[in-house]
Amino acid sequence: MDGIESVRKNSQVDAQHERKVATNGQRYFSLKATSGQSLGKSEMYGGGNAAMENGIASVRKTRWTPRWTTKPPPQPDPSHRHSRSLSR
Repeated sequence: MDGIESVRKNSQVDAQHERKVATNGQRYFSLKATSGQSLGKSEMYGGGNAAMENGIASVRKTRWTPRWTTKPPPQPDPSHRHSRSLSR
């Protein structure tokens, strides 16, 4: 499963959001794959538990599609190679 598909799947499972508290008291969460691999870490939430839970809810609602869903990113044109040699 690719990274985006793993985020789509695991973001819907509450147990895959590992809730944490930083040493400064701010809350954050990590999204984990079923394999235990970290898929990403949230921003720090200074507004307490409710703010972090709102962040988790937002991750669940996000559609997680690559920017190039409708059109792939441009590829380098191989015909634009340097014609000069760098060695002398």
